[in-house]
Order: sequence, then C-alpha cells, then structure tokens
Amino acid sequence: MLKAVIFDLDGTIADTERLHDQSFRIVLEKHGVKPAENNGGVIQISGMNAAANFDLFQKQYNFSADSNQLVKEKTEVYNKLLEQGNIAAMPGLYELLDNLKSGGIKMAIASSSTLHQIEIVIKALKILNYFDAFASGKEVKNGKPAPDVFLLAAEKLSVAPSDCVVIEDASSGVVAAKAAGMKVVTVPNEFTIHEDFGAADLVVKSLDELSSEKLKSVLQ
Repeated sequence: MLKAVIFDLDGTIADTERLHDQSFRIVLEKHGVKPAENNGGVIQISGMNAAANFDLFQKQYNFSADSNQLVKEKTEVYNKLLEQGNIAAMPGLYELLDNLKSGGIKMAIASSSTLHQIEIVIKALKILNYFDAFASGKEVKNGKPAPDVFLLAAEKLSVAPSDCVVIEDASSGVVAAKAAGMKVVTVPNEFTIHEDFGAADLVVKSLDELSSEKLKSVLQ
C-alpha cells in the first residue's frame, strides 16, 4: 500500500544538477585540472556525493589533493550559486505535489545535499508545506548508491520501506532505493539520460506523467 513518496532533490524536484556540475568544474580548474566532458557534456556522476565524485576525478585526472578540502571548496561554490536564486522547479512538480497531498500521501526529500542546501531549494520553490520529512546524505554513514538516506527518510516518516515509492533522476539513486526495499520511478533529465535505468520499476519522461494512482500501481 502506498503510504509515502520519497523524492530525490537535485534534478528530480529542482533543476540544480547544472549548478552542481558548474561547481565541480570551478573547483577542478582551481586545482589546475580542465575536466573533459563525458556523456552529454556532464562531468559529475549525478546522485553520488561530492566526496565520491572527487575520488573519481583524482583517479581520472591523476592529481592529488585533500578530499575534505575539495568537498569544502565545492560546497562553498555551490552554496553561492544556490543563493543567487537561479532555481527552477522541474516540469510537473507542483501538480504532482498537490495531487499527492490531496490524496493523503506522506512526502519526504532524501538527498545527498546538506540540510542547509535542501532548505535553500525548498524555500526558493515555496514547497516547504508539502513535505513531512527531510533526510540528508550528511546524516548517514554511507551515501548513494547505499540505501542509508532512503531508510532514514522512511524512518522519519514512520513508514515501512515496502510502502514507499522513490522518485529519482539518477541510476545511483535507483540502486539505493532498490537496496532499501522500495519501488522506484525514474525521471531522467539532460544530465542523467545516458545512464542505465534497467533496475527502475517505471521510467517516465517528466513528473507530468505521474499521479498518486500511477504511483500506487507501481506497488502492485
């Protein structure tokens, strides 16, 4: 029975993947690395936290730097970009939130972002009143693709994982949701469209295609 929907944040609720990508570029270039564009002009692996991305970058570009310092620098750059207020909702978000709320479905956000960053986004989009809980990757031991942040969100909602559907844009989030024992719907965007979503229970092009009834069917 569908009791809760857990949303990823970046690229799922808000069009902020480009800001993360820009932040990584700025920090890498500061350290003398000009990142090569990978799939679709993207350099980061969406859904993974900054530390995991920087570990991959250091191996890919054969440079050495303190990982904690890199993450700190990236966080500072990203926060400045966020605070400039250039944050847009993904298409269909408000309609879906209204539909779920009217149906009495609990909602949470589970993101690799910090609680401060989540707060900035939800205030900018004016969607605070829709959500019952927030879970940050900074609150758990292991980031996505580990299931920790989704399990924390379910715990905060007082809902069993088997009664939750996750909405994600990245394959690492799909893996995390499935490991948490949840069903998962993927809504790829320009930054994640190249990824493998074979493990998802449903793939749609936009949040416009979703409703409480559609999400209930995913659990059946």
